Amino acid sequence: MERSQVLIVGGPPEVAEYLRGLLSSYSISSLELSSRSAALKRLDGGRVAAVVFHWGSEPNGECEFLGAIQRQARTTPVIVIIDEKDRPVLAECAAARAVESLVKPVNKSAFLAVAQRALTKSRLGEPVKPSAKKFKKRAEWPFAEIIGDSEAMQEVYHWINKIASSDANVCLYGESGTGK
Repeated sequence: MERSQVLIVGGPPEVAEYLRGLLSSYSISSLELSSRSAALKRLDGGRVAAVVFHWGSEPNGECEFLGAIQRQARTTPVIVIIDEKDRPVLAECAAARAVESLVKPVNKSAFLAVAQRALTKSRLGEPVKPSAKKFKKRAEWPFAEIIGDSEAMQEVYHWINKIASSDANVCLYGESGTGK
């Protein structure tokens, strides 16, 4: 069954409507849900492509909600919309390692880029967390000059390995000076 819908959970109704409009302009179906429990019930149906979650929309329990999504729907990407002041709390949340975050106010192009990445991951059916399998660098590996063994770099190696043999175009996003 193909997953086809993006859930927008919590947050002000006008922001949810704005995000729904952006997604709709790219023919992406979305559904606004005001409560976390309704979102978890909807995930049971299996037709959810991604979840957009407004951090702080309900008092407390954000980390538990992210953990519940990851336990219930391992391959469902989560995008967290958060206030800058709450970023340290998100960073401490163990379940947050597998989410992408956007700081309010949400930039249209950044949201669409993150949403597109999430939908691509969803279509591939890949687990959202980086693979536990460590890639060993070998002399004959064409990317042997890449430095790094962190969990984030393991995810990069995973994606390089997955798409290297395809004709897919790849666009790298990130801050200037980060070594893209």
